[in-house]
Amino acid sequence: MAKKSSRRSTRRSKKQQAQAQNQRNLGLIFGGLAVAVVIGLIVAAGGLGEGPSPAVAQERLDYDPILGEADAPVTIIEYGAYSCSACRAFHQSRTIERLLNDYAGQVNFTFRDFPVITPDYDVRTARIAQCVLDQDEDIYWAFHDVMYTQVRIGEGTDTLITFAGAVGADEDALRTCIEERRHSRTVEYDEDRAFQLGLRSTPSFTVNGQRIFSPTEQSLREAINAALGA
Repeated sequence: MAKKSSRRSTRRSKKQQAQAQNQRNLGLIFGGLAVAVVIGLIVAAGGLGEGPSPAVAQERLDYDPILGEADAPVTIIEYGAYSCSACRAFHQSRTIERLLNDYAGQVNFTFRDFPVITPDYDVRTARIAQCVLDQDEDIYWAFHDVMYTQVRIGEGTDTLITFAGAVGADEDALRTCIEERRHSRTVEYDEDRAFQLGLRSTPSFTVNGQRIFSPTEQSLREAINAALGA
């Protein structure tokens, strides 16, 4: 009897092993199918994310909106993000306006996108602002001001388009520009320029190329005076 029981146990063990192997084989098959499906979806979509960014002419990539005299000997550049609370506070302090007034004809100012605080929102709003800039530089600066004084961080695209329309932007043209992601590369280009300078936070400034970290009005004045003296 013991021998028969042993043979039954052996047969049962082999059967269980075979079933386990079959389950493992099925798992590999379905796992492979799942990977194939994901790869297929990625290929069909052109890759993860949004796909290739539309091309932008180099002249447009290098174009900066300017406050003040374009040929002023000193240029202040801010690298900022629209979700950056410190950028918002700096803007609302009106420091740049005072500097442009006190150094009239000697200093100008530009803003470059550095979407590193809340990337999804910062990239989206930067693209919208660049689309506004396509229409008119004065409207761009008005929209820039609204973004830091009236718009709540996290607002949706439709609301931002309405704000842009309120300061003079053509809403239909703006919506088309946004939907086409026309300035994806423009925003990436500004971000790359910030990283190449070794910048890691917002707001960061340069005065004639000199980096100014944790800027204050006094530190900017000192940098301006040094640049003018040079």
